[in-house]
Amino acid sequence: MDNFTIAVIWLLFGFVAATIANAKGRGGCLWFLLGCVFGPFSLVVAFLQPASSLNEQKARENGESGDFKRCPFCAEAVRKVAIKCKHCGSDLAVEEEEEKEERRPTTKPPEQTMAYKLGKAWAKLKRR
Repeated sequence: MDNFTIAVIWLLFGFVAATIANAKGRGGCLWFLLGCVFGPFSLVVAFLQPASSLNEQKARENGESGDFKRCPFCAEAVRKVAIKCKHCGSDLAVEEEEEKEERRPTTKPPEQTMAYKLGKAWAKLKRR
């Protein structure tokens, strides 16, 4: 093979990597350069799914994964810090406040605390 044929093949790697990356919402120009420099290795990397989309998919299935959680109203994946669902427009902050209230620890009555019991035992010992 001559140098021209090799250059065309590496440019094709760049073009294919850019096309794949562009279809996945990544920068096509950068992937064209990576494809030209790294050739077939860039194709493998371009085909890989980004970690965020994997976490989104797992969040839809399991309810929570990585930085994502499932919206209780439309069951789509949204970021954990989101206060409004980007898919259905539902307020998520209200739900979180309700959950925090449910998780809030209940305080024990004074008769059930260790300090109260120790104080009562100390008072009995003093009386003797």
